[in-house]
Amino acid sequence: MATPNGTGAPAQQQLDATTAQQMAAVLGPDVASFEELIKALMSTQNEVRDQAEKVFNACKEHQADGCIQRLVHVLKASQQLELRGLCAVLLRKALCSDVENKTWNALTPQTQAGLKAELLELIKKEENKSTAKMVCDTVSDVGAMLLE
Repeated sequence: MATPNGTGAPAQQQLDATTAQQMAAVLGPDVASFEELIKALMSTQNEVRDQAEKVFNACKEHQADGCIQRLVHVLKASQQLELRGLCAVLLRKALCSDVENKTWNALTPQTQAGLKAELLELIKKEENKSTAKMVCDTVSDVGAMLLE
């Protein structure tokens, strides 16, 4: 089946310069900027949240490995419970919400293997029951996806 880009591969969303710069910043060496992006996704201000969603979706589409690795990092390391919970939900949605498993298939085999190991480790180490349940939901959905 041909796609709009004529290659047979799914067409990727074009990045504007601002989004590309923001994506480079949140996936750069400073992990705190990715955590700020996650905080912005919870903003009550529509404009802030919409921009954060645009950057997050661009990260997921164009730099899946970096995006997923950062989500896991914040899920493991953040002192803010609500951020850890949101990261668990975002991981589940990013990996399991589409029929074609685009994000999962975009990950390198090393990232896929590392993610599975990290999620299982998080189940054992997460002290907050609510967040642990969200991680379990993610593990369950990823497992079901892989069995299909």
